[in-house]
Amino acid sequence: MANGDHDIMAPTTLSRELADRLPDARLVIHLDTGHGSIFQYPAISWPASWRFCMNDLTDCPLNTKESAL
Repeated sequence: MANGDHDIMAPTTLSRELADRLPDARLVIHLDTGHGSIFQYPAISWPASWRFCMNDLTDCPLNTKESAL
């Protein structure tokens, strides 16, 4: 999951709560962004998402339950 720390459509607190409820979830909080954080940081978001989908979490910013980028 990816979320901006200033997202008013999907508040960060709710994203954290959802990530806590999903056993294999990974949550990335992009700093100083809103709802479109994945489009503001595509160089981080897309490769990390691809690695997560391919189950390759080594050397990935999503390798912890929550990361702030």
